[in-house]
Amino acid sequence: AGVHSLGLVYEGCPIDLKHQVLVKDKSHYVSFQRQVIGNGFWFRTLLQPDTQHLDAVGFTVAVCNAKSDTSTFISPLDCPEEDWKVVGSSRCLWTIYDLKCINVKDGVYRTSHQRYFLHTLTLQPSWFQIYCLLARYLFVTIGTWGGVVLALMGHNDAARCFSGFVGLWLNGLLNGVGAAMEMRHQDLLSAIYPVGSGVFIGLFVGSIFLFGEGYLMKLYTLPLSCIGMLMCTLLDGLLVYRGDEYFTWMHLLQGWWADPILIGLFWLVLVSSRVYILRGARRNIQQDID
Repeated sequence: AGVHSLGLVYEGCPIDLKHQVLVKDKSHYVSFQRQVIGNGFWFRTLLQPDTQHLDAVGFTVAVCNAKSDTSTFISPLDCPEEDWKVVGSSRCLWTIYDLKCINVKDGVYRTSHQRYFLHTLTLQPSWFQIYCLLARYLFVTIGTWGGVVLALMGHNDAARCFSGFVGLWLNGLLNGVGAAMEMRHQDLLSAIYPVGSGVFIGLFVGSIFLFGEGYLMKLYTLPLSCIGMLMCTLLDGLLVYRGDEYFTWMHLLQGWWADPILIGLFWLVLVSSRVYILRGARRNIQQDID
């Protein structure tokens, strides 16, 4: 790939430290004489005219995690292969569950055709990603535990309405905001999960909680929501993130599989409780008849 120069970025600004760039095959290695902290990287396109066909459009960025004494300088060429950790790429997308940018397999970067153009790529989450993540967990937590407290106090209708409105409706609306920002800052496909799993299911289930509690079991609302979220998860991973890093256990357990699994377990608890209560009622009635 044709790169004139490259380096690290911290808080949006290039790190102004002396560094060495080594080139081997199609890889460029940047090394510093001491440890540095960065949260992004930059590169410039080639200076020579008519070299656009050599521009870097598909690449990965990795750091060497090999440990050594502070007095010992490790050349990146000597870094063991197992100590390299991928931290960025030509295309990475943020998720609604954590503040890590997930690398998209075979992603293409829109490199400028202008010569000696400076490209700066940050690994910092945007303000709306942080806001959506914190607000989402805040609404779900308050809605869940608020409903529990109201139910323990004997206010069952208030508990149902509070959980449905705060934990589901507001969460669904928030996912709508997140989806709109995803489409604006990333692309249309990246809004699959926020729209399908967050907006639709949040508003759908929330509406049933608020206005049609009797349909909660009749319409199989929870199992259908569970299946819908699983389908959104698969589509998100296959179409948007294209597998690989998306389907690691750590990321799946952080939310993508956790939400539908929790909903499914909640539905099983409701069904089991309903069966237990109905059987107990029939048993009591049969005893009275006998």
